[in-house]
Amino acid sequence: MNNSRRNTMRHMLSHADLRKLEMIEYLSSHRGLQNIQDLAEKLNVSERTLKEDIEGILEYDKIFDLKYYTNHIALRFQNNQSIQTVYKYVLSNSDAFRLIEALLYHGSMSMEEMVDHLFLSRSTIYRILPNIKKALETQFNISISNTPLSFVGK
Repeated sequence: MNNSRRNTMRHMLSHADLRKLEMIEYLSSHRGLQNIQDLAEKLNVSERTLKEDIEGILEYDKIFDLKYYTNHIALRFQNNQSIQTVYKYVLSNSDAFRLIEALLYHGSMSMEEMVDHLFLSRSTIYRILPNIKKALETQFNISISNTPLSFVGK
C-alpha cells in the first residue's frame, strides 16, 4: 500500500483503531520484548490505554502471536502473514470502510437502510461521514451525498 493511500486509510479510522494499528506497526518493526512503559511513551498514550489496546488486538490471533507479560510485550507474525494482512483486517472491520463497501454494492441507501445494514446508530454514521468525505475528496475527487447516501463525482 503506497503512503498516500495509507494516509487516506488512517484518516478514516477511529482513534482507537488507529492507536492499535500504530502499536502493531511499532511492534512489528521492533523485534523482541518491548517494555510496556517505554512503548506507552513512544505511542504517546497512558499505560492503561495501551493495556486496553493490547486486549483489543488479541482478536488478531490468526495473523500474529502476541506475547504479553506484566511489563513487556512482543509480536511475531504467523507463517505467510505480514503487516499488509493487518491492514486488510483493520479495513474490513472498520465502520468507515464497511459504509463505503455498502455504497459500492448497493449504489445508494437511505440513512435508515444504512443504519439497519451496518447495525450502527444514525449518530455514529453522521460522526464518521466527515472523515470519509474528506479522505475520498482528497484522494479520489469524489464525495458522498447525505440524502440518499451515495457517491457523487466532482
